[in-house]
Amino acid sequence: MHAGETSSQFEPHESDLPLEQKLMTCKEQLEPLQLKKYIAHVRSTIHPTLSDDAKAVLKEYYLQLRSDDNNDETPITTRQLESLIRLTESRARVAQHNIATSADAIDVVEIFQHCMRDARADSNAAGPAGSGKAMGVAKASKLLISALNGHSERTCTSLFSVAEIKEVMTRAKIEVKSFDSLMCALNEQGFLLKKGTNIFQLQTSTCL
Repeated sequence: MHAGETSSQFEPHESDLPLEQKLMTCKEQLEPLQLKKYIAHVRSTIHPTLSDDAKAVLKEYYLQLRSDDNNDETPITTRQLESLIRLTESRARVAQHNIATSADAIDVVEIFQHCMRDARADSNAAGPAGSGKAMGVAKASKLLISALNGHSERTCTSLFSVAEIKEVMTRAKIEVKSFDSLMCALNEQGFLLKKGTNIFQLQTSTCL
């Protein structure tokens, strides 16, 4: 079993649709301005805490990731656990839950599994930097974080726009099949946290 894959206990309850199907069957969509106002509202008014059931789901999944760590290129650290907690709180906040439930945690596990699958899929076509062939997400992550740390030290900033990150990747000859998958993996692992529209903060920077 690879990291990101778990036993059936992490599958959605039979009475619930998987998150992907929930999103596909959602008929009501908000306009961008409405969505922006809604996010601002829940951020300022909803401050969820994790229920014991949600904590149990995240704990079991994290321990499963750790037990499979030796068989996967993506290192598993406490950053992943912190990301799982943060995402579960965000999932609850979007649904206006003051208490994050096990269902919120299960949705987050699904998202995490998707990112991990993308990371493994990209790693199967890995190539060295500058070879013209896309490298795996795990290798690209290490190279990009190292390059961003160097840029951060030179410029004394921990904030990067998407354009700046892509420029750093170009200079470092980091090529990946999916930029979005790479950013998703780094965000989930707690290395790059989104701070605004197309703005990310490097958590390993000495300029925080």
